[in-house]
Amino acid sequence: MYEGLPKVEPRRPIQFTSKPSLRIEHRYTLVQNILHDEYVLESYLNFLETVHTTKANIDIVGTNFRNALEIASQYPTPEVKSLLFNTWYQVFLRSGSKQDTFKIIQLKNELLLNKDRFIHFMMNEREYNSYEKLILPLLSSENSSIEKSYADILAQTMRLDTDSVGGLIFDRERMILYLKKSSVSLPDKRRFLDIFARKGLLHSSDIDDSYYIIRSFFDLLRFVGDEHLDFTTPKYNVYKTSLQLIAELPSGIEIEEHVTKLKQIIESLYDSSRYRNFLTSTMSALIIPSLTLHYWEHKYRLHRLLEGESDVLNYKDLKYGMNALRKQKKYEDVLKLYKNFPTLHHDDQIEILLQVSEEFKDWKLLQQQFEEMYGRGQLPFVNHYAIVMNGIASIGAREQIEKLYHQLMKRKIKPTPAIFAALINSNVFHDDEEKATYWFNQYQQNVQDEQNNASLAYLYSLLFKLKFKSTNVNGALSLFTSALDIQDRTGSQLIDSDLVAQLIKYLNDNYALRDIEHIFKLAKERDMDSKEVYIALTQAYIRFEEFERAEWAVHEGQSVSDVPFRGSDIYTLQLRNYRHWYKASLDPNMKDFVHEKAWQIVYLAEKHEMSRKYLAGLYSELIRFHIRSDFDKALEVLDEVKKQKILEEGHFIPFLSHYSKLDNFEGYHQIMDSYREMASLRLKITTLTYYYLIQSLIHFDKIRGERSSFKLLSSIFELNGLTIDETDKPSASESNFKNEAPNLCRIVCRFVLSDVKNLYMSNSQLVNHFLDQLKVKLGSNLPINLRIAIYQEMSRLYVSQGNLALAERLIDSGLNDIEKILRTYVENHPFSQKELIVIPFGLQKPYRDLVKFKFICIGHNSEGPANYLTVYNNSNMNNVRLTGEQYRIIIKNILLLPNEELIPIVLDICEKYLVRGSMIERNLHKHLQYMYKLILTYASRHDNHEFLSKSFDIFSRFYDADINVLRNRWPGGDIRAFINRKLDEFNHTWHRRGWTLEKVMNSPIKFFNPEQSIYSSNKLDSGLANRILKEVKRYCRGNKMRAFELMDDFPDTMDFLLYDQISRFRYRLFRKEIDKIISPPDTKENLKDRAMRTFEALSIAKDDPNIR
Repeated sequence: MYEGLPKVEPRRPIQFTSKPSLRIEHRYTLVQNILHDEYVLESYLNFLETVHTTKANIDIVGTNFRNALEIASQYPTPEVKSLLFNTWYQVFLRSGSKQDTFKIIQLKNELLLNKDRFIHFMMNEREYNSYEKLILPLLSSENSSIEKSYADILAQTMRLDTDSVGGLIFDRERMILYLKKSSVSLPDKRRFLDIFARKGLLHSSDIDDSYYIIRSFFDLLRFVGDEHLDFTTPKYNVYKTSLQLIAELPSGIEIEEHVTKLKQIIESLYDSSRYRNFLTSTMSALIIPSLTLHYWEHKYRLHRLLEGESDVLNYKDLKYGMNALRKQKKYEDVLKLYKNFPTLHHDDQIEILLQVSEEFKDWKLLQQQFEEMYGRGQLPFVNHYAIVMNGIASIGAREQIEKLYHQLMKRKIKPTPAIFAALINSNVFHDDEEKATYWFNQYQQNVQDEQNNASLAYLYSLLFKLKFKSTNVNGALSLFTSALDIQDRTGSQLIDSDLVAQLIKYLNDNYALRDIEHIFKLAKERDMDSKEVYIALTQAYIRFEEFERAEWAVHEGQSVSDVPFRGSDIYTLQLRNYRHWYKASLDPNMKDFVHEKAWQIVYLAEKHEMSRKYLAGLYSELIRFHIRSDFDKALEVLDEVKKQKILEEGHFIPFLSHYSKLDNFEGYHQIMDSYREMASLRLKITTLTYYYLIQSLIHFDKIRGERSSFKLLSSIFELNGLTIDETDKPSASESNFKNEAPNLCRIVCRFVLSDVKNLYMSNSQLVNHFLDQLKVKLGSNLPINLRIAIYQEMSRLYVSQGNLALAERLIDSGLNDIEKILRTYVENHPFSQKELIVIPFGLQKPYRDLVKFKFICIGHNSEGPANYLTVYNNSNMNNVRLTGEQYRIIIKNILLLPNEELIPIVLDICEKYLVRGSMIERNLHKHLQYMYKLILTYASRHDNHEFLSKSFDIFSRFYDADINVLRNRWPGGDIRAFINRKLDEFNHTWHRRGWTLEKVMNSPIKFFNPEQSIYSSNKLDSGLANRILKEVKRYCRGNKMRAFELMDDFPDTMDFLLYDQISRFRYRLFRKEIDKIISPPDTKENLKDRAMRTFEALSIAKDDPNIR
């Protein structure tokens, strides 16, 4: 056993309290079992010591080591360190004394695949002592074939470790010797210093360690000639991450205190001019604009303080300050800052000004600034042309772009890839494939000698934009295949990983899972499986509810990231996967397992142990994770986002959805307040926010008799290039109009259903005019999500207006369209057999909605019950799961048909979709009966007269409990401990309310109320169950063979029907007794009201000795 493990306090104890069900073979399960149980860990290490290696054992050990390493990168606890270190020790050092068999060599090779990552882990944890004992002997051994890697060089040179009090130590002299080596290139030396700074700062244990690393980093720069600290040119990009980490605030330190500390460190090593250079370099590297502005303001104050020195502020500082304001969308402030420093103006800043005009969508200002450059005699550079041309390409201004291109050629300026990108993009806007291809060919001819692979791939991706506008998947695949073939034959880089990611997203939108798998296989074979590809793949797997495959893709994406297992964008998807997995899972153990995995990511986010880039998306997902169960916690996350100044629309959307579901004055008022806050912060707002906002305005319009919602609708139309009035001419729409269109449908439908009057036309005219504009802008080839949105919203509208004939025609078209997509999806599914395929929620939900509207039409038209059977057959054929209410409607109508041979279909529906909920509810009532008898036994044996006097015959009769019989049945032992153990199990399975024996004794009515039920629509109500049982008896007519066949084919359903017959009699007697105490209302009583009346009646019975 390896004894070199230092005692380290865990950052957070891991408790794997549950295991997934056996049908899910999750890759972490065995590792978690080992870590959770000391006995299992000891057994596992003994198993390694025996060296009885088989192919299966090699796979197990290799997988466990790899998974433990992944867990350790997030939670480096003593337990997981022990597992890693002892595994390595047993395989390489202990078994090394024995003769290496072929199998042992295989086992070693399996672990060596993760050697470098293991070394990096030891460096991060400052475990050089462990490295010396575990890795170094293998490299120094004469018989070893293990080669020294770059990770070994880093470990042996830095020697990161801790002293006796836990402080950071490293070998400065060895590092200096390495940096002075002439055999090491300058880029490699800079890379070495960057790694040192990153590892030190990302894994520092306290503030003193952080500043020690920062000072050492600055000090060591002198040995590579970089003590000037001016890192604003491309050759110094290697230092960007280090500069970001240095500039970011350590926990508990104010910005001014931190900047002052940095100033003291630098000026203790170099002269003050180096500190100014550092500030400029920092601004060039920072991603977060608010932090950039802090450093800008600090340097500006320094400029004011040293007014006599002219070189404190420079044109680069102004550029970075302007760019930070641009990122915050403070466009007017950008122009103001630029005008305030005329002596610092430079051509580089013109690019920012042009970008401001482009992002502000102020095309006139864009062209005006461009033309002003001519007026000042400053002829625009080619990059200025590119910004302007690409800006107006997004509105399809082909003629203007070609005019600028000819102007460029007349000035004999060589066009860049960005120029051709604008030319191609303007034709993509107009769906002109021929012209777009022409400009692509022109690019290849004009810059053939100096083609940049990345640029070529980007321009080729523009051709795919045309294909991605269509739902013709085969067209996009054909273009991809032909391009890949040319790439393989010629070596020209036409396809890159970014394009592969875009293609996977496109196929995802079109539900082409088989094609996604094929494209990914082709990409992986050509080493194009980048992080972006795995992100796109994960998104697809989540949408198709392939959660385990999504988990695999997440792991692969983290592995190929620049800094493995630190990427916020990947963690965002992983948390989303867990959130959807949890909702979709029916297995309680799996739910617990997934929930715990999700909390591990939440913990990492709270500890800020991941990259800041893409952090905004992760916080958005965190809000979604918390908002259902802990609204206050979701608000805390929003406050943290505000504090970090990375607010986006996505952080508000979950709250807007929550407030709209309240459907009351307070909720709609909160929506208004949230919108005002978003507008004041100048956040980019999409139609999704406006969808919630118009609901709010409609609510207030109805109260106040106003038309604010119509004014908002007019503004939304105008923003999206649409018109309310048929006589007005529509304007150009944004390039993402297709993405906004589904929510526009929902907004229009919501407004029309509200009956708020508009000023121009009838609501039916408004709808028709809106749909006509969609056809003009998007053509007849509408994307799937938009077609589905139109079917849903227009069907809802026509049904609400009573236009059922038109509604039914549209519903049938919608169902046929979705069924066509479903047939292709099921037939081409690459993983599962047909009966096991889960239809994605994005297709199930609209199908159910259309079925709901279809049933309204069938019921109103008095069409025969056979129509309901047809709907069921179609849904069943296409693997669509309807709602429990819809299945009950179908069953009721099938039972009206004279054909008794349909009874097996009814039972099949129950067995597949309804009886599970009923059986769960039956088990709940059986548990309550068992607990009632158990606690009654306890009360009688302990002479708890208070409880016995409170208990009453109503409960005892319902639960069939006789206190005289129960008193003598307890076999012996600690009944109190036994009850508490059973209550713990009950809490975990049913309530999670923390019931204890004391709580039950104090609130027996609340705990034992027979009206308790599960919140699910997927169950049989007692009335329908009785009706089905009567038809089953008629179907069998005393034929026992028929009855046995039904029990074999539908065991749970038949079991429940027979149980329900007995239970219903007992329950009917209970209801009669409750009705005697409190009479039922004259109107129909819902389940919630009935449960409340039962509770009140039992409370009366408890206090009234005359009621027994």
